[in-house]
Formats: sequence, structure tokens, C-alpha cells
Amino acid sequence: MARSTSPRNLSKKKPQTSLILLEEVGGKGRGVFAGRDISAHEEVLEFLGNIVDRSELDDLTHALQIGPREFLTSSGDVDDFVNHSCEPNCGIRNDDDRIVLFALKDIAKDDEITFDYSTTQTGGFWSMLCQCGSDKCRGMIGDFQDLPVGTKTFYTQQGAVLSYLVEEPAVKPSKVSSAEYKSGRRSRKKPIPARNC
Repeated sequence: MARSTSPRNLSKKKPQTSLILLEEVGGKGRGVFAGRDISAHEEVLEFLGNIVDRSELDDLTHALQIGPREFLTSSGDVDDFVNHSCEPNCGIRNDDDRIVLFALKDIAKDDEITFDYSTTQTGGFWSMLCQCGSDKCRGMIGDFQDLPVGTKTFYTQQGAVLSYLVEEPAVKPSKVSSAEYKSGRRSRKKPIPARNC
């Protein structure tokens, strides 16, 4: 993917006709829901925003990591409100110069659209306590390299992880033990309290 610090043209975005943005999701804030049935592997939405270096952001809460130090800022549209799940129905991928969300399985109308935030992250820049409510909830959202091996393998086989995390040899596991990861304690910093996850 070509990387740039220049603004992306938000006026070229496609209408997100398959989605409905709802105001509340069980006390977790806003979420995005399917406005129609979505088939497995179908593109759901494109993440938009400006590409900036980590040093330009004071708060990473609504930023999406897309490279070792590159983040997409908030777009002000529906893509800003897709929540995390440790058992998501969508995955994220690079599609030429686009970052897109696609269905990992069939999604029924009115189901919440979710993806695993850890499939975009490295470098220990951000972590968050998880409240996704899934039976597979890890309790902590952090870096891709800190995920259990089976989970990383699944996402990699599905093409549901940003390519820089699996292609660049400089991306190494962070120094977080399994116990710290599962307990929500990070050795390098405190996690951000759960919000919109």
C-alpha cells in the first residue's frame, strides 16, 4: 500500500447503503448495524480519514493504525463507529490503496458490524479493556503480535489483518506476557478504560 501523510479525499467515498448507524449499543456508545443481509466475503465499508504519523496524534481513541507509525484519523462518518469484538463478523484488509472491512461470514440484517481492533495494531501505542461480551472475549485489546497463535493464524488465513503486520519483518511481538495480556495489565503503559468496544 502506498503510504502518504497527505489528506485523503473524503468526497470520493462511496455511500454506505448497507449500514445503519445507531445511537446506543448496550451502554457501549454507538455502533454500526447491517441495514440488509450481507454475504460472506462481501465488502462492508471503507475506512477513510487523513493519514498521519503517530507523532501528530495526542489521542488514539478514534484513530486506526494502518502502518508501523501511520494512522487514519477520524473521518466523521459511519466507519468511526464500528465496534470491536473478540469474535467479529468482519475482517479488515488492504485493497490496493484502500482499507476495507469485509464480512467474514454471512451477516443478517440488523446484526452489529464488528471487527477485531488488534488486527491493525502494533508498537504498543494503544490498548483498551474489552467489554465485547463474546464467549471468546480476551479481556484486553492490544497488538496483533500479542494475540494467541490460533487467533493470529485464523485472521492471517482469512486475509483479515492489515498486510504490514504480516509482511514487514521489523514488526515484532511486544513485551507483554500472556498473563498481563489476559488480565488487562500492560507492562509498558496502563490500558485505556473500555469505550466503544
